[in-house]
Amino acid sequence: MTGWRHRGVELRLHAIDWAETQIQKNTKWATTTSEHFLATINDTDNYGMTNLLEYVRHIRNKRVYATSIDLSMISSCLQINIVIYSLHTAYGGSPLVQSQNFFFDSDFSSQVKLWYDAAAEHYEPIMDITTL
Repeated sequence: MTGWRHRGVELRLHAIDWAETQIQKNTKWATTTSEHFLATINDTDNYGMTNLLEYVRHIRNKRVYATSIDLSMISSCLQINIVIYSLHTAYGGSPLVQSQNFFFDSDFSSQVKLWYDAAAEHYEPIMDITTL
């Protein structure tokens, strides 16, 4: 996973290239992701695209916001697990931080933690300051 620091746009394009290859080869990732895409076809995150390949080609435009499919592509392409933390409102109205293993594969040994800012619709990496 090294070598991608400060190269987010290139990483996304690399993952898109990887996803196109997976779709063309009809891999397990492509099949599973296509099924999810079709099951959520009316979701606004799909940008009105009618199939996964059309969607993947559409998001090549760096002005198109990333979605959960982008995270799936990066997770599988780099073979990393992604854990997402976000703020929710608990019972009684108090704030609560929740985590979710968004993409998990027991074969992947590396893990990345992300903070999801719902207001900004943006993900940020969480650094482990104990290793600095």
